[in-house]
Amino acid sequence: MRAYLMWVVMCLAACSAKQPAADDVTADVFLSEAKKDPAQLLDVRTLSELEAGYVPGSWHVDYKDPRFEDAVDALDRSKTYLVFCASGVRSGRAAAAMRAKGFTVLTLRGGLGAGGVVTSPALPMPEGLTWRAAEPTDSQQRIFSLPNGEVYAAVACQKGTPAFCPRFEAKFAKPAFGRDSVFANPVETQDYIVRQFRSNPISQ
Repeated sequence: MRAYLMWVVMCLAACSAKQPAADDVTADVFLSEAKKDPAQLLDVRTLSELEAGYVPGSWHVDYKDPRFEDAVDALDRSKTYLVFCASGVRSGRAAAAMRAKGFTVLTLRGGLGAGGVVTSPALPMPEGLTWRAAEPTDSQQRIFSLPNGEVYAAVACQKGTPAFCPRFEAKFAKPAFGRDSVFANPVETQDYIVRQFRSNPISQ
């Protein structure tokens, strides 16, 4: 009888201990799952955080943006989404909202701050090329310009997608500047434009 009571106490203690959710995974599991098909990395940080360092191959949907729900509704529900942020708080909230909509979601335990998932810095703008928002409050569309004001390239959501979207299209003003390309997020698009500009400098 005593042995049975001890077993019950041990079980109760184990059950009461706070355990990480099964869908909140370590960096090793997170990266392993990211290699599977269909899986998609989803960064829910702000655009400024993304520009400070991004995870290659990830899509970007800002959890703090009021259009977050619309952006999620536009995503493919057949994919498994691997959601991350800086500390794990926003990704947990974003994941809960996505699961309520029928998505399969895993989150990165502790976020990027916990280590294990490496970010890449965005390429700095070279001298002679600047960018501005297409509209003052628009963080999803950009115009890249030369010093004389001539448009070098324009970045916007890919054609046929909602106004808020995780894939972006670069359109160059002239064929000589570069080819049209589609990328997962604004930072990858900017990096491509910067590389094109550096490899084909424009004489002023």
